[in-house]
Amino acid sequence: MAVETFLIRLRDGATRRDTDRVINYVQVHGGRVEALLKDRSVVIGVLDRSLAENVRSLPSVALVGGVNFKGRKIRKITKRTK
Repeated sequence: MAVETFLIRLRDGATRRDTDRVINYVQVHGGRVEALLKDRSVVIGVLDRSLAENVRSLPSVALVGGVNFKGRKIRKITKRTK
């Protein structure tokens, strides 16, 4: 299954232990944690959609949302000469 980048936002009042549980869950189930905000309220991870659904159901998680870093294609503009 294809992997995507997801933002995982923890609930207000989540402890350091809650954050560690979420990180451990992602890593044990084949995901990869890319970054963590300094206050440990948001985790950026690379995981597949089924794992994202499972992470979403964890009690300390408030939101799991996909992030798209792919750029748009821009048409090439050419100048015609006569």
